[in-house]
Amino acid sequence: MKKILVILSIILAFYLIEILMVVLGTFKDGIQWTSRFDEFNKLKKIHENAVVTLHGIYLMNQNKKIFPLAGISNRETLYCNESAKWMTYKSDRYGFNNSEDIYQKKLRISVIGDSTAHGACVDRRSHISAVLNNKFDLPTINLAYGGNGLLQSYAALKEYAKFFKPESVILFFSENDVDDFIKEMKNPILIKYFEDDNFNQNLINRQQEIDVYLEGHLKEEINKLQRGKANIDPYSFIAFLKLRYTRYLLKFSKNYFILFLKNSFFYISPNKKVELELSPQDKNSYDENFPRKEVNTILKKYYKFSKTINADFKIAYLPSICWYTNEVDWFGCDRKYLINLKYNIKKISKENKIDFIDVQSYLEKKYKNPLNMFPFKRGPHYTVEAYDIIASYINEHYK
Repeated sequence: MKKILVILSIILAFYLIEILMVVLGTFKDGIQWTSRFDEFNKLKKIHENAVVTLHGIYLMNQNKKIFPLAGISNRETLYCNESAKWMTYKSDRYGFNNSEDIYQKKLRISVIGDSTAHGACVDRRSHISAVLNNKFDLPTINLAYGGNGLLQSYAALKEYAKFFKPESVILFFSENDVDDFIKEMKNPILIKYFEDDNFNQNLINRQQEIDVYLEGHLKEEINKLQRGKANIDPYSFIAFLKLRYTRYLLKFSKNYFILFLKNSFFYISPNKKVELELSPQDKNSYDENFPRKEVNTILKKYYKFSKTINADFKIAYLPSICWYTNEVDWFGCDRKYLINLKYNIKKISKENKIDFIDVQSYLEKKYKNPLNMFPFKRGPHYTVEAYDIIASYINEHYK
């Protein structure tokens, strides 16, 4: 009898968990069980002209007449969800993630980079540029956009920053930037920024054309999201009886919650061990695949162009989660590659007298367990707290 009661209690507990997740929706939203398509439709009911982010790297082969460097302008924009809440923001007049009042200020800093600098996946008040503006009174314009590699970020600098005359330009360097840079070099428009110092698309005066172009791709993107949703059967009574969310939770726990506990209470940084393993042979092997000449050239172009607009140029080096664990499904983590990459970027910066801000070392001093800087210790972007710490460290360089 006791065994039957135990079994029934366990079954009842599972169904209570299922009901809780269905009613509250917290867990399913947190792991993006509610599809981006559903979230977009919810947003459309509130903001009729809402859009989603459209990353340039995914439009790489679409058009040979124009290459946008941001999103559709003046629209409520659905971005991403990594910490139990979908993030949206109202894009500015050029499609970037800024409040409009930034254009009324004398700028200290122009931020360029990819998704981390763009503000993934936190609200408008919490990304790096916003914290610099609001907490430290450093007027900062955000010209970063998700998916940017070194060439798109350089293009944004040339197309936009020169009109705003910032005193300083900061490239937030992410560890996928070089891989994206290699892809960007194959685009017939982007390569012109690399080959011709006088090239520009005059994007700042073509926003209406950009919006029309991106509107066409928005339809394609929404269709893709809808097709992706079609792969998930609608939640039904049968799904409830089969404990869909609870079974997913159990599967998820196997891959994640054990990892969460291990990384919370038994965390050991792998860095020193890996550094010892990076032999001269390893370094030679990684150096052979590192496009040093091209990276050196593009970073020199950043520096040179910044000088032409009377701005200094800095590189802020951001660590990926792969430094601290390889048990995540976002990347194919290779810490030896990362060690060699950071060494090369730091060396190139020094050779070209570029100020190198080692954000990684600062964050590691702040976090006993560096995985705490990533949502649910699995990333790939940072927590609100980590964004705030990064901004505070940048502020120290402007006192």
